[in-house]
Amino acid sequence: IRVFVTGGIELDGLVDEHQLEWRADLDRGPNVLSLPIAARRLGEGRLIAVVEHEGRQRTIEIDLIVKEPTVSPT
Repeated sequence: IRVFVTGGIELDGLVDEHQLEWRADLDRGPNVLSLPIAARRLGEGRLIAVVEHEGRQRTIEIDLIVKEPTVSPT
């Protein structure tokens, strides 16, 4: 499993790390991976996850936009 982040996005707790790779045993059926991300600056960013298993590869790409928080009137 490889995860890449670009732009103002970071994996929470991993400051200045833009790539992470590890091996894991996958069970047959659905597998869920929780990735806490943090927005560090305004602008565009992307999270890419690549999973390789038994000679096959699946890539998931998510485009993210970090905007100024809006304050609702009370």
